[in-house]
Amino acid sequence: MKTGIFIFTKSSRKIYLKTTLYFLFKNYNHTHKHNVYILNEDLSKEDKEEILLGIRSDCSNLVSFKDIKLSIPDNIDKDKFNTILKTDITTDWNNVEYRNLSYYMLFIFWEEIANEFDYVMKLNDDTIIEEPVKEDFFNIIDNRANNILFCLMSNQCVFSSFGMYDLLKANFQNDVDKLNSFNTPVKITEENAITHFKKLHNIVFDKDYSLSEVELRQPYIPNDCFMIIRTTFMTGNKIKPYLNKIKELAYIHYFKWSFSLVVSSLAMMLCNDKVTRCVFKVTEEKQRNAYIENGKIITKVPDNYKK
Repeated sequence: MKTGIFIFTKSSRKIYLKTTLYFLFKNYNHTHKHNVYILNEDLSKEDKEEILLGIRSDCSNLVSFKDIKLSIPDNIDKDKFNTILKTDITTDWNNVEYRNLSYYMLFIFWEEIANEFDYVMKLNDDTIIEEPVKEDFFNIIDNRANNILFCLMSNQCVFSSFGMYDLLKANFQNDVDKLNSFNTPVKITEENAITHFKKLHNIVFDKDYSLSEVELRQPYIPNDCFMIIRTTFMTGNKIKPYLNKIKELAYIHYFKWSFSLVVSSLAMMLCNDKVTRCVFKVTEEKQRNAYIENGKIITKVPDNYKK
């Protein structure tokens, strides 16, 4: 069984990565010793040396770097896309790098890098494993013959997941109850949000939103801040037609569909019995920064996420 732990980062976020790696080895990988690959576009030689210095000496040889190139795919209408970015419908809406990374991880990573692995663990560069884990996650997913192993569930933004529900409903007409089980109807009532959404809809589809009320669907799905994926699930014939359709629609860029939204939604429809939750203490930076204000949970997105 060939395994790999993959983390994407950039130079401005190496402080997050160093913390993530410290706890990854402290609480899990010093025992299991899986190879760790840092995906990046802009880490300098000095950055890489600094990152390796922060890793315990008996594990530093497990960490290596893979330089990748993120870009806007050719099928994106550049004028339309630039107009879409200006709608600013949600926090961090104009983040092009986020979209490019989602596209890369969905359509390029599995063919160019992950195809030599049986299983891939995907971690965010601010994901912290906060307690010791004795069991090997890769053994768990392999022994169960699962496709996805995850820990956290999360609600997706209704705007940046728009279109996914309709796509799945059209392709899984006999499984609408299953689809509805993880998609909650949400009526949009805030006027500014309605205005922004209708403007976005008009740009993408070149027509007005025809319904009198704006009711969208909010997916509640596995979060990919920690996720192990069987490679053959992502490269197999079962999922390929849906990935091809998603690539064609270009909603990764137009609506900011995330890797998590695509993979988790398709896994829950195609092979829900092979998606397993593994419960342990793991957090993301936005959770650790969260606070309650006027009864609402507020999360701060780091400023350097924005382009």
